[in-house]
Amino acid sequence: MACVRAGLKKRREQREKELAQRKEDALAGARRAAAMIRAEYGCRVLLFGSLARGGRFNEHSDIDLALEGLPVEANFWRLYAGALTLVEPFHLDLVLLESASPELQGRIRQEGVEI
Repeated sequence: MACVRAGLKKRREQREKELAQRKEDALAGARRAAAMIRAEYGCRVLLFGSLARGGRFNEHSDIDLALEGLPVEANFWRLYAGALTLVEPFHLDLVLLESASPELQGRIRQEGVEI
């Protein structure tokens, strides 16, 4: 029984370590993407969702970024493709803050972190 507990504990610790590394990698990717977006498009970038909240990040979490002040003439899909290459292997959700629903705007403004 003690061996089983020790094995379970070791497995849990390994999973926690892997998850912490995954979160660190996701944050690094989000920072790279945000830096590129700010430099090339001059807009404000907010991190929101499980990566911003911290405690709820898991192995299935993606990167959620909100853009505020993206120039009208900007090509969103070009921006998205460029950002996606910087966050791989993570999925990326980009939200144009001005186009988001009032509920989502409120959530982003409440929990979002400028990155």
